[in-house]
Amino acid sequence: MITNKCRHEELECINQHDTIRKYKCGSCGEVMMCACEQDVAQDFRPHQVQKARWLETKKVEVVTLGFVEGICEICRGTGPIPHPVAEIFGRTSKFDRYYWRELSIEAYRAIRLWALANGYSSGVEGAKAEPDEAKRIKREVRERLKALHASDPIYEYSEPSQAEVLKKHDVEIKKLDGTYARGHSARRSLLVGEAGLVGVEEYAAEFYRRQGYEVVFCESAPFHALFGVMMWTMIQHPSDVDNQMVGFARRDGDKEMLMMLRPPDFGAPGYAARRRVAIDEHFSRYIPKQTDELLWAFDYWESGSENLRQYLWAHESETVAVARLIVQRLPPQKVRSILRHLVTDYWRHYCGWPDLLLLRGEEYAFTEIKGSGDSLSQDQKRWIESNALYLELPFWLTKIHRTRTVDMKPDES
Repeated sequence: MITNKCRHEELECINQHDTIRKYKCGSCGEVMMCACEQDVAQDFRPHQVQKARWLETKKVEVVTLGFVEGICEICRGTGPIPHPVAEIFGRTSKFDRYYWRELSIEAYRAIRLWALANGYSSGVEGAKAEPDEAKRIKREVRERLKALHASDPIYEYSEPSQAEVLKKHDVEIKKLDGTYARGHSARRSLLVGEAGLVGVEEYAAEFYRRQGYEVVFCESAPFHALFGVMMWTMIQHPSDVDNQMVGFARRDGDKEMLMMLRPPDFGAPGYAARRRVAIDEHFSRYIPKQTDELLWAFDYWESGSENLRQYLWAHESETVAVARLIVQRLPPQKVRSILRHLVTDYWRHYCGWPDLLLLRGEEYAFTEIKGSGDSLSQDQKRWIESNALYLELPFWLTKIHRTRTVDMKPDES
Protein backbone atom coordinates (compact mmCIF):
# COMPACT_ATOMS: atom_id res chain seq x y z
CA MET A 1 0.00 0.00 0.00
CA ILE A 2 1.27 3.46 -0.89
CA THR A 3 1.00 5.88 2.03
CA ASN A 4 2.04 9.52 1.91
CA LYS A 5 3.31 8.86 -1.65
CA CYS A 6 5.94 6.47 -0.28
CA ARG A 7 5.99 2.70 -0.61
CA HIS A 8 7.87 2.34 2.70
CA GLU A 9 10.30 -0.20 1.28
CA GLU A 10 13.18 0.80 3.62
CA LEU A 11 11.69 0.03 7.02
CA GLU A 12 13.66 -0.37 10.24
CA CYS A 13 12.14 -1.66 13.46
CA ILE A 14 12.79 0.88 16.21
CA ASN A 15 12.65 -1.55 19.12
CA GLN A 16 12.23 -5.29 18.59
CA HIS A 17 11.35 -5.73 22.26
CA ASP A 18 8.20 -3.61 22.07
CA THR A 19 5.00 -5.60 22.12
CA ILE A 20 3.55 -3.16 19.59
CA ARG A 21 6.45 -2.51 17.25
CA LYS A 22 7.07 0.75 15.43
CA TYR A 23 8.94 1.11 12.16
CA LYS A 24 10.74 4.07 10.64
CA CYS A 25 10.92 4.47 6.89
CA GLY A 26 14.37 5.28 5.60
CA SER A 27 12.92 6.98 2.52
CA CYS A 28 10.34 9.39 3.95
CA GLY A 29 11.32 9.38 7.63
CA GLU A 30 7.80 8.63 8.86
CA VAL A 31 7.17 6.37 11.89
CA MET A 32 4.31 3.88 11.84
CA MET A 33 2.85 0.63 13.14
CA CYS A 34 1.36 -2.31 11.25
CA ALA A 35 -2.40 -2.30 10.86
CA CYS A 36 -2.57 -6.03 11.66
CA GLU A 37 -1.96 -5.18 15.34
CA GLN A 38 -4.34 -2.24 15.58
CA ASP A 39 -7.07 -4.14 17.47
CA VAL A 40 -4.68 -5.33 20.19
CA ALA A 41 -2.78 -2.05 20.44
CA GLN A 42 -5.82 0.20 20.86
CA ASP A 43 -7.47 -2.13 23.38
CA PHE A 44 -4.56 -3.30 25.55
CA ARG A 45 -1.68 -0.96 24.75
CA PRO A 46 -3.13 2.48 23.91
CA HIS A 47 -0.29 4.16 25.83
CA GLN A 48 2.24 2.66 23.41
CA VAL A 49 0.83 3.96 20.12
CA GLN A 50 1.99 7.58 20.29
CA LYS A 51 5.75 7.25 20.70
CA ALA A 52 8.63 4.84 20.13
CA ARG A 53 12.03 4.57 21.77
CA TRP A 54 15.08 3.23 19.94
CA LEU A 55 16.49 0.13 21.59
CA GLU A 56 20.15 1.08 21.21
CA THR A 57 20.05 4.79 22.03
CA LYS A 58 16.72 5.27 23.89
CA LYS A 59 15.97 8.26 21.66
CA VAL A 60 12.24 8.95 21.37
CA GLU A 61 10.40 9.09 18.05
CA VAL A 62 6.83 10.30 17.57
CA VAL A 63 4.55 7.94 15.66
CA THR A 64 3.56 10.08 12.67
CA LEU A 65 1.43 7.82 10.47
CA GLY A 66 -0.33 5.61 13.00
CA PHE A 67 -1.38 2.22 11.66
CA VAL A 68 -0.48 1.37 8.07
CA GLU A 69 -1.21 -1.78 6.05
CA GLY A 70 1.62 -4.16 5.18
CA ILE A 71 4.34 -2.89 7.52
CA CYS A 72 5.43 -5.73 9.82
CA GLU A 73 7.72 -8.57 8.72
CA ILE A 74 4.88 -11.08 8.47
CA CYS A 75 2.70 -8.79 6.34
CA ARG A 76 5.68 -8.03 4.10
CA GLY A 77 6.33 -11.76 3.72
CA THR A 78 9.85 -11.72 5.13
CA GLY A 79 8.88 -13.77 8.18
CA PRO A 80 9.44 -12.95 11.87
CA ILE A 81 13.00 -12.54 13.10
CA PRO A 82 13.72 -14.09 16.52
CA HIS A 83 14.38 -11.62 19.31
CA PRO A 84 14.39 -13.72 22.50
CA VAL A 85 14.03 -11.84 25.75
CA ALA A 86 16.03 -12.36 28.91
CA GLU A 87 15.23 -15.03 31.44
CA ILE A 88 13.13 -13.90 34.38
CA PHE A 89 11.12 -15.75 37.00
CA GLY A 90 8.31 -17.59 35.21
CA ARG A 91 9.94 -17.15 31.80
CA THR A 92 12.98 -19.40 31.65
CA SER A 93 12.12 -21.85 28.85
CA LYS A 94 13.27 -21.17 25.33
CA PHE A 95 9.66 -21.33 24.16
CA ASP A 96 8.55 -18.52 26.49
CA ARG A 97 11.62 -16.44 25.69
CA TYR A 98 11.33 -16.78 21.90
CA TYR A 99 7.53 -16.63 21.60
CA TRP A 100 7.01 -13.89 24.19
CA ARG A 101 5.49 -11.48 21.66
CA GLU A 102 3.25 -14.03 19.97
CA LEU A 103 2.06 -15.18 23.39
CA SER A 104 1.12 -11.61 24.36
CA ILE A 105 -0.54 -10.56 21.12
CA GLU A 106 -2.47 -13.79 20.54
CA ALA A 107 -3.65 -13.87 24.16
CA TYR A 108 -4.78 -10.24 23.99
CA ARG A 109 -6.61 -10.94 20.74
CA ALA A 110 -8.33 -14.04 22.10
CA ILE A 111 -9.36 -12.24 25.30
CA ARG A 112 -10.71 -9.35 23.24
CA LEU A 113 -12.84 -11.63 21.04
CA TRP A 114 -14.19 -13.45 24.09
CA ALA A 115 -14.95 -10.19 25.92
CA LEU A 116 -16.79 -8.60 22.99
CA ALA A 117 -18.81 -11.80 22.48
CA ASN A 118 -19.84 -11.70 26.13
CA GLY A 119 -21.08 -8.13 26.27
CA TYR A 120 -17.97 -6.29 27.43
CA SER A 121 -16.91 -3.11 25.67
CA SER A 122 -13.25 -4.12 25.44
CA GLY A 123 -10.80 -6.87 26.18
CA VAL A 124 -9.37 -4.88 29.08
CA GLU A 125 -12.82 -4.56 30.67
CA GLY A 126 -13.51 -8.26 30.24
CA ALA A 127 -10.12 -9.28 31.69
CA LYS A 128 -10.65 -7.06 34.74
CA ALA A 129 -14.17 -8.34 35.31
CA GLU A 130 -13.31 -12.03 34.91
CA PRO A 131 -9.57 -12.51 35.56
CA ASP A 132 -9.87 -16.29 35.90
CA GLU A 133 -11.36 -16.50 32.42
CA ALA A 134 -8.53 -14.34 31.06
CA LYS A 135 -5.99 -16.67 32.69
CA ARG A 136 -7.72 -19.68 31.14
CA ILE A 137 -7.57 -18.09 27.70
CA LYS A 138 -3.87 -17.32 28.13
CA ARG A 139 -3.19 -20.94 29.04
CA GLU A 140 -5.09 -22.16 25.98
CA VAL A 141 -3.18 -19.77 23.72
CA ARG A 142 0.11 -20.96 25.18
CA GLU A 143 -0.75 -24.62 24.61
CA ARG A 144 -1.87 -23.89 21.05
CA LEU A 145 1.36 -22.05 20.24
CA LYS A 146 3.43 -24.82 21.82
CA ALA A 147 1.66 -27.36 19.62
CA LEU A 148 2.28 -25.13 16.60
CA HIS A 149 5.97 -24.89 17.45
CA ALA A 150 6.21 -28.67 17.75
CA SER A 151 4.68 -29.24 14.30
CA ASP A 152 5.61 -26.11 12.35
CA PRO A 153 7.97 -23.86 14.34
CA ILE A 154 8.09 -20.13 13.73
CA TYR A 155 11.53 -19.90 15.32
CA GLU A 156 14.49 -22.24 15.42
CA TYR A 157 16.32 -22.03 18.72
CA SER A 158 19.88 -21.10 17.84
CA GLU A 159 21.38 -20.52 21.27
CA PRO A 160 24.43 -22.62 22.19
CA SER A 161 23.88 -25.27 24.82
CA GLN A 162 25.65 -25.30 28.17
CA ALA A 163 27.95 -28.09 27.00
CA GLU A 164 28.83 -26.17 23.82
CA VAL A 165 29.68 -22.98 25.77
CA LEU A 166 31.81 -24.82 28.32
CA LYS A 167 33.67 -26.77 25.64
CA LYS A 168 34.19 -23.76 23.37
CA HIS A 169 35.81 -21.74 26.14
CA ASP A 170 37.59 -24.64 27.82
CA VAL A 171 35.89 -24.09 31.17
CA GLU A 172 37.07 -26.45 33.88
CA ILE A 173 34.35 -28.33 35.76
CA LYS A 174 35.11 -29.24 39.38
CA LYS A 175 32.89 -32.11 40.48
CA LEU A 176 31.78 -32.47 44.09
CA ASP A 177 29.70 -35.27 45.57
CA GLY A 178 26.78 -34.49 47.81
CA THR A 179 23.92 -36.03 49.76
CA TYR A 180 20.67 -34.31 48.90
CA ALA A 181 17.73 -34.03 51.27
CA ARG A 182 14.17 -34.97 50.35
CA GLY A 183 10.98 -34.13 52.20
CA HIS A 184 11.95 -30.71 53.55
CA SER A 185 9.76 -27.62 53.17
CA ALA A 186 12.29 -25.42 51.34
CA ARG A 187 11.67 -24.77 47.65
CA ARG A 188 15.34 -25.00 46.70
CA SER A 189 17.64 -27.99 46.72
CA LEU A 190 19.31 -28.65 50.07
CA LEU A 191 22.25 -30.87 50.88
CA VAL A 192 23.53 -32.39 54.07
CA GLY A 193 26.39 -30.09 55.05
CA GLU A 194 28.74 -29.84 57.98
CA ALA A 195 26.22 -28.05 60.21
CA GLY A 196 22.93 -29.34 58.82
CA LEU A 197 20.98 -28.68 55.64
CA VAL A 198 22.51 -26.06 53.35
CA GLY A 199 21.99 -24.75 49.84
CA VAL A 200 24.29 -25.66 46.97
CA GLU A 201 26.30 -22.43 47.29
CA GLU A 202 27.00 -22.91 51.00
CA TYR A 203 27.82 -26.59 50.43
CA ALA A 204 30.43 -25.58 47.85
CA ALA A 205 31.67 -22.84 50.18
CA GLU A 206 32.28 -25.45 52.91
CA PHE A 207 34.37 -27.47 50.47
CA TYR A 208 36.47 -24.50 49.35
CA ARG A 209 37.06 -23.35 52.92
CA ARG A 210 38.52 -26.79 53.63
CA GLN A 211 40.88 -26.14 50.70
CA GLY A 212 42.16 -23.01 52.43
CA TYR A 213 40.16 -20.43 50.47
CA GLU A 214 38.48 -17.36 51.84
CA VAL A 215 34.99 -17.59 50.32
CA VAL A 216 33.03 -14.47 49.34
CA PHE A 217 29.43 -14.81 48.20
CA CYS A 218 29.23 -12.68 45.15
CA GLU A 219 26.81 -12.93 42.20
CA SER A 220 26.00 -9.68 40.40
CA ALA A 221 25.16 -7.06 43.04
CA PRO A 222 28.75 -6.24 44.18
CA PHE A 223 29.67 -5.44 40.59
CA HIS A 224 26.73 -3.04 40.38
CA ALA A 225 28.04 -1.38 43.54
CA LEU A 226 31.56 -1.25 42.12
CA PHE A 227 30.23 0.35 38.94
CA GLY A 228 28.07 2.82 40.85
CA VAL A 229 30.90 3.99 43.09
CA MET A 230 33.57 4.32 40.39
CA MET A 231 31.44 5.65 37.52
CA TRP A 232 28.78 7.91 39.05
CA THR A 233 30.70 11.16 38.59
CA MET A 234 30.82 10.61 34.83
CA ILE A 235 27.30 9.24 34.37
CA GLN A 236 25.68 12.01 36.40
CA HIS A 237 27.95 14.83 35.28
CA PRO A 238 25.99 17.92 34.19
CA SER A 239 28.26 18.29 31.14
CA ASP A 240 26.27 15.47 29.52
CA VAL A 241 23.70 17.49 27.58
CA ASP A 242 21.31 14.51 27.52
CA ASN A 243 21.15 14.21 31.30
CA GLN A 244 17.70 14.61 32.82
CA MET A 245 16.57 14.92 36.41
CA VAL A 246 14.61 11.78 37.28
CA GLY A 247 12.99 10.57 40.46
CA PHE A 248 12.59 7.05 41.83
CA ALA A 249 11.71 5.37 45.12
CA ARG A 250 14.50 4.24 47.40
CA ARG A 251 15.25 0.53 47.10
CA ASP A 252 15.61 -0.05 50.85
CA GLY A 253 11.92 0.21 51.71
CA ASP A 254 12.00 3.87 52.69
CA LYS A 255 9.19 5.88 51.05
CA GLU A 256 11.53 8.76 50.30
CA MET A 257 11.89 9.71 46.64
CA LEU A 258 15.42 10.20 45.33
CA MET A 259 16.38 12.54 42.52
CA MET A 260 19.36 12.11 40.24
CA LEU A 261 20.72 13.12 36.87
CA ARG A 262 20.55 10.26 34.37
CA PRO A 263 20.67 10.17 30.57
CA PRO A 264 17.80 8.28 28.86
CA ASP A 265 20.26 6.03 27.04
CA PHE A 266 22.10 4.95 30.20
CA GLY A 267 22.92 1.26 30.09
CA ALA A 268 22.34 0.86 26.37
CA PRO A 269 25.19 0.27 23.90
CA GLY A 270 24.33 3.60 22.30
CA TYR A 271 25.36 5.34 25.52
CA ALA A 272 28.90 4.00 25.31
CA ALA A 273 29.16 5.08 21.68
CA ARG A 274 27.79 8.55 22.39
CA ARG A 275 29.97 9.09 25.47
CA ARG A 276 33.12 7.40 24.18
CA VAL A 277 35.36 10.46 24.65
CA ALA A 278 34.02 11.16 28.15
CA ILE A 279 34.44 7.50 29.14
CA ASP A 280 38.03 7.41 27.92
CA GLU A 281 38.79 10.62 29.81
CA HIS A 282 37.16 9.27 32.98
CA PHE A 283 39.31 6.14 32.90
CA SER A 284 42.43 8.14 32.12
CA ARG A 285 41.95 10.68 34.91
CA TYR A 286 39.83 9.03 37.60
CA ILE A 287 40.26 5.23 37.49
CA PRO A 288 43.80 4.68 38.85
CA LYS A 289 46.10 1.86 37.83
CA GLN A 290 47.35 1.13 41.35
CA THR A 291 45.38 -0.69 44.03
CA ASP A 292 45.99 1.81 46.83
CA GLU A 293 44.81 4.69 44.65
CA LEU A 294 41.77 2.70 43.49
CA LEU A 295 40.84 2.07 47.13
CA TRP A 296 41.25 5.75 47.96
CA ALA A 297 38.96 6.70 45.06
CA PHE A 298 36.43 4.05 46.09
CA ASP A 299 36.27 5.32 49.66
CA TYR A 300 36.12 8.95 48.52
CA TRP A 301 33.25 8.37 46.09
CA GLU A 302 31.19 5.86 48.06
CA SER A 303 28.97 8.40 49.79
CA GLY A 304 28.33 10.48 46.66
CA SER A 305 27.39 7.41 44.66
CA GLU A 306 24.45 6.47 46.87
CA ASN A 307 21.71 7.64 44.51
CA LEU A 308 23.09 5.74 41.52
CA ARG A 309 23.69 2.68 43.69
CA GLN A 310 20.11 2.89 44.95
CA TYR A 311 18.93 3.05 41.35
CA LEU A 312 21.03 -0.02 40.50
CA TRP A 313 19.81 -1.96 43.57
CA ALA A 314 23.38 -1.94 44.93
CA HIS A 315 22.66 0.03 48.10
CA GLU A 316 23.23 -2.49 50.90
CA SER A 317 26.34 -2.01 53.02
CA GLU A 318 27.29 -5.70 52.69
CA THR A 319 27.21 -5.38 48.90
CA VAL A 320 29.43 -2.29 49.00
CA ALA A 321 31.86 -4.09 51.32
CA VAL A 322 32.23 -6.95 48.80
CA ALA A 323 32.75 -4.42 46.01
CA ARG A 324 35.55 -2.82 48.02
CA LEU A 325 37.09 -6.26 48.63
CA ILE A 326 37.10 -6.84 44.86
CA VAL A 327 39.03 -3.59 44.42
CA GLN A 328 41.42 -4.59 47.20
CA ARG A 329 42.15 -8.16 46.11
CA LEU A 330 41.90 -8.22 42.32
CA PRO A 331 44.66 -6.80 40.11
CA PRO A 332 43.84 -3.16 39.25
CA GLN A 333 43.84 -3.87 35.52
CA LYS A 334 41.08 -6.44 36.12
CA VAL A 335 39.03 -3.91 38.08
CA ARG A 336 39.37 -1.49 35.17
CA SER A 337 38.39 -4.22 32.71
CA ILE A 338 35.26 -5.01 34.72
CA LEU A 339 34.23 -1.35 34.69
CA ARG A 340 34.93 -1.06 30.96
CA HIS A 341 32.90 -4.17 30.28
CA LEU A 342 29.93 -2.86 32.23
CA VAL A 343 29.87 0.63 30.78
CA THR A 344 30.03 -0.75 27.23
CA ASP A 345 26.55 -2.32 27.50
CA TYR A 346 25.44 -2.20 31.11
CA TRP A 347 21.97 -3.76 30.92
CA ARG A 348 23.29 -6.67 28.87
CA HIS A 349 26.37 -7.26 31.01
CA TYR A 350 25.07 -6.68 34.52
CA CYS A 351 23.65 -10.20 35.09
CA GLY A 352 25.19 -13.66 35.13
CA TRP A 353 28.21 -13.02 37.39
CA PRO A 354 29.44 -16.09 39.32
CA ASP A 355 28.23 -17.16 42.75
CA LEU A 356 31.53 -17.21 44.64
CA LEU A 357 34.81 -15.32 44.73
CA LEU A 358 37.62 -17.49 46.10
CA LEU A 359 40.69 -15.88 47.68
CA ARG A 360 43.88 -17.55 48.90
CA GLY A 361 46.96 -15.39 49.35
CA GLU A 362 47.55 -13.63 46.03
CA GLU A 363 45.38 -16.17 44.24
CA TYR A 364 41.80 -15.37 43.25
CA ALA A 365 39.15 -17.12 41.17
CA PHE A 366 35.42 -17.08 40.50
CA THR A 367 33.15 -20.11 40.37
CA GLU A 368 29.52 -20.72 39.49
CA ILE A 369 27.77 -23.39 41.57
CA LYS A 370 25.27 -25.79 40.06
CA GLY A 371 23.45 -28.58 41.80
CA SER A 372 22.41 -31.88 40.34
CA GLY A 373 20.08 -31.22 37.40
CA ASP A 374 20.75 -27.46 37.32
CA SER A 375 21.98 -25.76 34.16
CA LEU A 376 23.44 -22.39 33.23
CA SER A 377 21.06 -19.56 32.43
CA GLN A 378 21.43 -17.53 29.26
CA ASP A 379 22.89 -14.65 31.29
CA GLN A 380 25.47 -16.99 32.80
CA LYS A 381 26.41 -18.42 29.40
CA ARG A 382 26.75 -14.88 28.08
CA TRP A 383 29.01 -13.98 31.01
CA ILE A 384 31.22 -17.00 30.30
CA GLU A 385 31.50 -15.85 26.67
CA SER A 386 32.41 -12.33 27.79
CA ASN A 387 34.88 -13.58 30.34
CA ALA A 388 36.66 -15.74 27.79
CA LEU A 389 36.78 -13.00 25.15
CA TYR A 390 37.38 -9.92 27.25
CA LEU A 391 37.55 -10.11 31.06
CA GLU A 392 39.82 -13.18 31.34
CA LEU A 393 39.10 -13.70 35.04
CA PRO A 394 40.08 -17.10 36.51
CA PHE A 395 36.84 -19.10 36.46
CA TRP A 396 35.54 -22.63 36.73
CA LEU A 397 32.17 -24.31 37.14
CA THR A 398 31.48 -26.29 40.32
CA LYS A 399 28.98 -29.10 39.85
CA ILE A 400 27.57 -30.93 42.89
CA HIS A 401 26.48 -34.39 41.85
CA ARG A 402 23.86 -36.32 43.74
CA THR A 403 25.48 -39.44 45.20
CA ARG A 404 22.48 -40.32 47.35
CA THR A 405 19.26 -38.86 48.72
CA VAL A 406 18.05 -39.04 52.32
CA ASP A 407 14.53 -38.51 53.57
CA MET A 408 13.96 -35.64 55.97
CA LYS A 409 10.91 -35.14 58.14
CA PRO A 410 9.23 -31.75 57.59
CA ASP A 411 10.17 -30.57 61.10
CA GLU A 412 13.84 -31.43 60.50
CA SER A 413 14.22 -28.77 57.79
